[in-house]
Amino acid sequence: MSHRTRALWLAFALAAASAPVATVVAQEHVGAEACGSCHEAQYKKWQASGHSMSLARLTKSQRRDRVCRSCHTMVANQDEPKLQGVQCESCHGAGSHYSPRWVMQDPVLSKLYGLEPVTDATCKPCHTGDGPSLKAFVYKEKVVHVCHVEKTETAKGTE
Repeated sequence: MSHRTRALWLAFALAAASAPVATVVAQEHVGAEACGSCHEAQYKKWQASGHSMSLARLTKSQRRDRVCRSCHTMVANQDEPKLQGVQCESCHGAGSHYSPRWVMQDPVLSKLYGLEPVTDATCKPCHTGDGPSLKAFVYKEKVVHVCHVEKTETAKGTE
């Protein structure tokens, strides 16, 4: 193999390694129940939350509206029960690549495989001034209601 060919392969490998996994291979949603098999306490907290019931709160006509569904369920164009409501992957990204236990045990690897940290920007597409709430959405006030990591983990940046 020539020096030029090796250099091209190296450049390709570096580019592929630095690209987000989602652009290399499309991720699929696994659903909150799959997340709950390891994250039991977080799953139970989610089940009692407004996020888990977000689709059920809509009227029948709103449940058919893709604009409404884009915020009230994970995948707007699917009616699969396991993907209904605002779930773990609505905030953390589709989990088919990062959900295996061996990936989740490594904070760096899980992020490389697509686990997204939750920030104000994560919430803003749905929590806008156009919603029915009379009070403005303030991330720092609202995130405490859905945050499910210990303070020591948050300090390490593993949201």
